[in-house]
Amino acid sequence: MLQFEGLSVTWIRSKITMIFLVILLGLIATPFLLPSSVYQNLLEQQLDKSTGLDFQFKGEFSFSLFPTVILEAENVDFYGTMIGEVETLGSIEKISLELDGLDFLTGDIHVDDFLLYNPRMTINGDFTPHLPDVIRTNLSAARKEDIRYLEVLLHFMEDSVFEKAKLNEGTLQWNKGEDKVITIQKLEVNLEKPSGGKDFTLESNLYINNRSVDLNMRLQRPDDFLRGFRSDLAFQLDSAPLKVDFQGNAARRQSFVAQGDVRLDIPSVYDYCTWFNKREFCEEKSENVLIKSHVKLRDQRLQLEDLLYTHNPSQFSANVAVDFKYALPLITGDLIVPAQTVQANAPSFEKIKKINFENFLFDTFDADVNVKYLGLQLANGETISPNVNLNVNDGRLTVTSDRLNILGGISNVRFRWNKGMDNGVMDLRMDVRAVSIKELQKATGMDLQTNGALNFFFEIQSQGHNLMQFLKTSKVHGEFSILDGHFKQPDVIQSLNGQNLGMFEFAEIKGHFKGERGEVTSDDIKFVAPFVDVEGLANLNMLDRTLTVQLTSTIPPTDGKAAHKGYVHIVGPINQLMMRTSANNDKPIIQEKGLHSGLIPNNEKLAEPAIDGDLVVEETDLLD
Repeated sequence: MLQFEGLSVTWIRSKITMIFLVILLGLIATPFLLPSSVYQNLLEQQLDKSTGLDFQFKGEFSFSLFPTVILEAENVDFYGTMIGEVETLGSIEKISLELDGLDFLTGDIHVDDFLLYNPRMTINGDFTPHLPDVIRTNLSAARKEDIRYLEVLLHFMEDSVFEKAKLNEGTLQWNKGEDKVITIQKLEVNLEKPSGGKDFTLESNLYINNRSVDLNMRLQRPDDFLRGFRSDLAFQLDSAPLKVDFQGNAARRQSFVAQGDVRLDIPSVYDYCTWFNKREFCEEKSENVLIKSHVKLRDQRLQLEDLLYTHNPSQFSANVAVDFKYALPLITGDLIVPAQTVQANAPSFEKIKKINFENFLFDTFDADVNVKYLGLQLANGETISPNVNLNVNDGRLTVTSDRLNILGGISNVRFRWNKGMDNGVMDLRMDVRAVSIKELQKATGMDLQTNGALNFFFEIQSQGHNLMQFLKTSKVHGEFSILDGHFKQPDVIQSLNGQNLGMFEFAEIKGHFKGERGEVTSDDIKFVAPFVDVEGLANLNMLDRTLTVQLTSTIPPTDGKAAHKGYVHIVGPINQLMMRTSANNDKPIIQEKGLHSGLIPNNEKLAEPAIDGDLVVEETDLLD
């Protein structure tokens, strides 16, 4: 018989069950016998892998497995890049978590209690454009591309491993951009998953840029919610500059469904603006904004019904839908703007200058929205009703207004923008036919004592993200004509015709214009008029807001008077034009107070745009 010294095969066979049991118990006991430093290294590696940040545990670290898994760590530092390669660094004074040891060994990980104490984080850069992709790729689903933004709640309801989670004394500094810093201090968060008939609750209070903010969410009867029955859902965000309230119900069926009423209140636009911006960027006006709407969410489609937006003196109503079934959310709907004056509806020039198209994140959604104006009253008393279409597709914005009846004529406008490779690219085209010069003068407040039918078109191409960059890099070309018109200003008649007649009539004035960097020039202005030959040139500088028009007339000999030349010069700032003629000295061109559109305030000066170097715009349709 095979026999080892002191052992026999028979004895080994008789003890085989016990031997396997000892080996199994040894394997099971191994995790309990490993030192905490092993788990510390494993945890650091897992955190590095899941977050993309480098973690270092510099303080005390303890880890136990039985009977309850308890982890405690102090003085944890982290740094690296996260969303969109944005630099992130910070520290955590204390981390602790507790979960059932048997669940941990069987892989059923549910953290009973989780605490982050005094976490401090600094983010250097703007990650907001990348948030939709991050949300879609980090929540669980059968297919990654099927993830939608509104499944965040379901993630915490079903998939989150935390039963209770707390964050105490949190601090965050977000250096979003130049002169744009957001700080969060004294952050407290309590999250409790539904269990044992309890409600799902999220409670938080914090200070954002030294303003107190309270945030609360509660879902009642969460078990009914998961079975497809409607449960009451409430959400409130309360702070001095901003208040948001939602009261409704929700259920989980084939997809998340909800309905209710939402109210957003900004008591002071100036107070809200200074919350996140420097005071010099905000207008000191006593304005408030109120948004109310009935909300429905079904089949991954969010509907805002009977939405009412009020921002005195502006107001509009809308019915809007946001469809989350596509790779990018699709916004569709109709906005109705009630009848009002242009002065009340038009933004100030200062507000237009501050618009930065890059901030609208056009590459994160698609849109097809119609804006219907029930009536815009011009300064001449005429009411127009433009229909405007806003379209966003593949990150490209297109704004069009077709066949608008205005000032006795018809206009078509198309504006397009996309952020391009390095700089934003803008294209603007406008076609106008048969606009009455007389009505145009009334609408702009200028009295040139001129009449006729104006036709013109122009196209502007430029680079940049805001108005000042557009003007600085613009390249424009177009042509114009005025048909069957006349001048009635006596000095103009005398200078162009050489006689004191009642009016100077012409069959046509025509010319071409072109320009770049905010300056437009026409050097081929020609008149078709009886007996005289009139030519001219013009220059418009939109950066300096100055206009120069020079007309020269060759007058044939009449009644023994030799042939001679006359001239009309119009020069000066747009709001203080002076006219000089060969028949008389300088005269101001009358502008009627109160009729100016308000888009170009009389006392404003344009700051030089902050663009270095020369930007060249090719003579092609850059947006096609």
